[in-house]
Amino acid sequence: MSMISYLTQGMWAAVILAGPPLVVATGIGLFIALVQTLIQLQEQTLPVAVKLIAVSMMLLMMGAMLWNPLYLLTDDIFTNFPIITK
Repeated sequence: MSMISYLTQGMWAAVILAGPPLVVATGIGLFIALVQTLIQLQEQTLPVAVKLIAVSMMLLMMGAMLWNPLYLLTDDIFTNFPIITK
């Protein structure tokens, strides 16, 4: 494999790793903003705390599944390091 293909795989691993927490944070933030608008609550720490809890829970539940592509790519790079550097 070439270095470009490893970089491409690394970018996709980063997308897979960062995508679900970003989706959860965006969805929770939108929901909390809608609720705050409806009840006219001007508390600014509420969305941050709820998003922090939601993303933490999602990472606790799905963390191993999300880290697997990054682990496999890292293992592949270190296994094939002598071949890559020639």
